[in-house]
Amino acid sequence: MDYQDVLRKIESLKRIKLEHGAYPGEVENAERLTRKLADRLSARGKAGLKAIPTVSAQTASTARPPTSHSWDDLLSELGFRLSRFGKRGNVSLGPIGVLHIKLETGYWRVEGRSSARSRVVSEGSGLESLRRYLISNGLRPYSFAKAG
Repeated sequence: MDYQDVLRKIESLKRIKLEHGAYPGEVENAERLTRKLADRLSARGKAGLKAIPTVSAQTASTARPPTSHSWDDLLSELGFRLSRFGKRGNVSLGPIGVLHIKLETGYWRVEGRSSARSRVVSEGSGLESLRRYLISNGLRPYSFAKAG
């Protein structure tokens, strides 16, 4: 961001008000962002503004959680079927426990089976961390070709 971009952003954030139809949370967020940008502007000056990072298209696309189809593919590769209810999914992992996935955020957790209550055995975020966990616990991808 350059100097003019920051000034334009501050001016547009100052226009977010309750009188203009914004929600209270939006107004509070706009005020906080305005203060933060103004602080950066005064601390860095014109020359230091080049150091303010902007979100590239590649960064924005990698920040999205996996789709439900991605979870389906991973779990079917390991021989499991994802059951969905709204924005959540779950899978019985046999003796390991039950896998719960928040499909909108990509957060997952495995709850172990116990006679008294369930306990969280492991948790994480993203497909690759789940793949590593499942494989480290003895669940291997199915191979349809027999080794000779």
